[in-house]
Parts: sequence; structure tokens; C-alpha cells
Amino acid sequence: MKKGYDKSNEKVYKEIMKLVCGNYKMEEANFEDFMSRVIPQLPTKMKKTLDKYFGIDGGVNHYQKIHNYVAKGRPLNESELIMHREAMKVLRRLGTMDYLILFRKDVKDLMRKIAKKCYGEEDGLAKAKWAMLYGTIICGGPYFFCDREGVKKPIELNEESLYSICMIMLMEDEYKQIFESMPDEELIISVVRAWVEDLDVRDRVSILDFFGLKIPKYLKEFEPEELKSISLIRKLKERIFFNGPWATDGHLFTKTGILNQNVKKGFYEAFELLRRGAKITRSEPEEYAFGTGKRPISLYKIEGKNELHEFPYIEEIMFTFRWWNDTVCAS
Repeated sequence: MKKGYDKSNEKVYKEIMKLVCGNYKMEEANFEDFMSRVIPQLPTKMKKTLDKYFGIDGGVNHYQKIHNYVAKGRPLNESELIMHREAMKVLRRLGTMDYLILFRKDVKDLMRKIAKKCYGEEDGLAKAKWAMLYGTIICGGPYFFCDREGVKKPIELNEESLYSICMIMLMEDEYKQIFESMPDEELIISVVRAWVEDLDVRDRVSILDFFGLKIPKYLKEFEPEELKSISLIRKLKERIFFNGPWATDGHLFTKTGILNQNVKKGFYEAFELLRRGAKITRSEPEEYAFGTGKRPISLYKIEGKNELHEFPYIEEIMFTFRWWNDTVCAS
């Protein structure tokens, strides 16, 4: 191991590594790799923030000080709050897939397993990131992949807002519930990317930033929202899927495609009617149970000669014909 740190700070660095890992399966974390491969890769400004916050620079250990203040119910002043927030940003950065694979073999193995499920020209790490975006943001629409549909209890929603997301646990859960049973090269990355490109700019930038995916230069001026908790991701998902899940849900992004033949037939008919300039109306509002509460939604309606078609999103029909027919069928 490179001795690029004061041995007297080893205990502090081990505490940092625990925080980065959410203290989860620490037997899988290699401290030597953390010190020699992870810490040196941190941007200089972030490294200085970490050194100051944990007292590695020889000053006060603000982490311990703030921890004691919170335990005693004492309020933090503005400078301490700012320092804490900045330090948490650094810890969240260290907890991303880019850094975790450098010192945790279990995460590297998971990354490879998830990447195998993807079709595309990206490298393994990029494939795994796009797959995690698919599993976290797209699957289930406004719900999380592990949700039971319906309004969550206030205590559950409060807990979701209190704790930062542990990427290791998220990867494990998504692999077990989504990817493990998926055939290799089933998830088409180009279709997932196209879906993201159609999002509102702020949501697009926030999602790309969270998963460590490249943000186009022309979007650099937009500040991403920090998706640091399940609660914030849930709100983003409900904002994107304002009318509930897509009728095709996650199947549109796989080689297998739309499984429900009635949905597929309805989409073809609706698309043809739209192409001919058919009038689109909205249904009467109906209560729908999102995770954060019930609220009214209105479906889109288009009437054919013999049938009335109702669907949650016009964009889904257009996306189906724009990408699935061309990209999926050609792959």
C-alpha cells in the first residue's frame, strides 16, 4: 500500500471507508485499495474538504464535533452546516460505482454480472450504470422496483428521507429482483439512453449525475438535483410518471419487447389514428395511489371507428414507434 497518508490518521480513514460503504458488509472492503486507489483519485478540492471535515489536516475533527452536537440536540451554525453538506457530497461521490469497484470485489463482480445483461457498445462499467438507471428510475414507473403498489405509511416516507442511498445494497437488490433472471444482452442501452434524452432537462441532468454518466457539454450549465435519498428519487419518479406507469413498463427497453398483445395492438391502432390527425381528449380525473399519496390523474383518449383507446402517455406511443420498431427489431 502506498503510504501517502499519516499513519496516525488510519483510524479516521477506516471510519471514512465505513461511512462510504454504509457500514455494509465491511469484510468485503479492502482498506489498502481504498487508500492507494480511491483516495488519490479524489479531485483536489474534494480531498481538501474531506481532510478539513475529519481533521486529517491537523485541525478539529468536525465530523466528531457535529456528531456530538446532533446527539445532544444542539443546533449547528451556518458554517458548520455548509461544511457538513459539502463533506456529505464527497462521501456520496466515494459511494458511487466508479469508486466502489476500486476497493470492493463484491461490487466489481456485481457490476460485471449486471453489465452482461446489457446490449450495446459501452464498456462494462457504463453498461452497469445504464442498467442501474433502468432498474431504479424506469422500472415500475412512479413506484420503486421493490414497492408494493399503494400509498406508503408516513413513517416509511419519513425513513426514506432520512438515510442516504447505499449503492451497494441498491445494486444487490436490483440484481436479485430484476437482472438475475434476465437473459444476457437483453436490456438495450440505446433505447434507455433515448428515453433519458427525452426527459425534462433538469431531470435528465440529475439522473445522469446520480449514476455517474456523462453529461453533454451543452447541459453543463444546469445544476443537477442531489438525489441523495430514496425520498428524493421517489418524488422525481412521480414527477416523470405523473399518470402512473407506462402501459409497457420496462418491457419496451428489452429485446423481448412488449409482452401484452392487446397493448401492442392498441398502440398500433392509436398510432395510426394519431397519424391521421384524430382528436385527443382527456378522461374524467380518477384517483390514483402513488407512493406519496392519492391524487387525480386523467388518461388520454382517442376514439377509433369501433373502439375507444385510453392510455396514460402520448409520449409512450410515439417512443414505441420511434425506437422499438427501428432499434429493437434491427438488433
